[in-house]
Amino acid sequence: MLVAYDEKRQFIILDTTMNREQLRQARKTQHYYCPACHQALQLKIGTKNTPHFAHHKQSACSHYFSENETTTHIAGKQQLYDFFSQLGAPQLEAYLPQIQQRPDILYERTAIEFQYSRLTHERFLERNAGYASINLTPLWLPYSQPKENGLAIVSLSRDIQKYRHNDTLLTYNPNTEQFIYYSALIGITTTQFLAKITVLPKQHQTWPFRTPRLLTRDEFELFMQLWYEQRRKLIQHYMRYRRGTQDMLLRFVYERRLALLALPEAIGVPTDFDVEVQPAIDWQIIYYYDYFPQGIDAFLVQHDTPRVKVEAYEQFLQQLHTRKVSQNELLYSQFIAFKGYN
Repeated sequence: MLVAYDEKRQFIILDTTMNREQLRQARKTQHYYCPACHQALQLKIGTKNTPHFAHHKQSACSHYFSENETTTHIAGKQQLYDFFSQLGAPQLEAYLPQIQQRPDILYERTAIEFQYSRLTHERFLERNAGYASINLTPLWLPYSQPKENGLAIVSLSRDIQKYRHNDTLLTYNPNTEQFIYYSALIGITTTQFLAKITVLPKQHQTWPFRTPRLLTRDEFELFMQLWYEQRRKLIQHYMRYRRGTQDMLLRFVYERRLALLALPEAIGVPTDFDVEVQPAIDWQIIYYYDYFPQGIDAFLVQHDTPRVKVEAYEQFLQQLHTRKVSQNELLYSQFIAFKGYN
């Protein structure tokens, strides 16, 4: 915690400008209390860690309304507070008694949360519902390792994916004092994504937060190069590690006398550009050879694939057979439509 009140009910906010020796002297004569539960707090002042307040022992307040804070979390919260202080009058660790929650920063009608530790999906939904019940908008900024600008394949755990907003994940790294955007996300697997990474130093950030530029046609071409490379590696993995007719995909390929390395490039492409529950090639090869055209309903009876993906694939194949444009141009048109850029 970075906020407490003293015996005179005056609020104390710790920041990086405070002298540690002065804090040590103040600690000898002053007493500090939690704004939420009113229990006594201790002021911890180490030689390396950021000075902060903590409950003397585990309490209902410390368990439910604050984290077992790390140095990284405290630093991130403090830096974000400094950022919003340059814009207006944010509240640090403002306790909201109506919902018994304490966002890291409350600014205008936005509850900003810098999330360093893991938060369960259930708790995430609960906290969002609490903020919504008092007309606050939550803004989550999970921690991210330092990154470089560019297009890349990134791994995003299921835990971190809940912080996505549409096709963008906005994160923060307090060590480098940078905002890191993962935008134009295209799912390869359940945890692998193509992403455009944009690194923005804190001093260049604005409010409302900047949004990344849309993916250009040339950038999409580079995205698809990465996609096709992953497709090739996946096929090689199938050939090396999948065995015999017990494997449904290999049996399908064998019965139709197909060569995996010679499959049309139209098999194994992104469809709705969201998370891929199963590799696209696994279901598209079956749809391409057994159900196209206009076999969506029959396919879905036999296969557990999201309808939106199958419908997008059907539309893509129809256009590929009737329009004189490149495959990537068609995919880019679908990408723009699904991402809502038009």
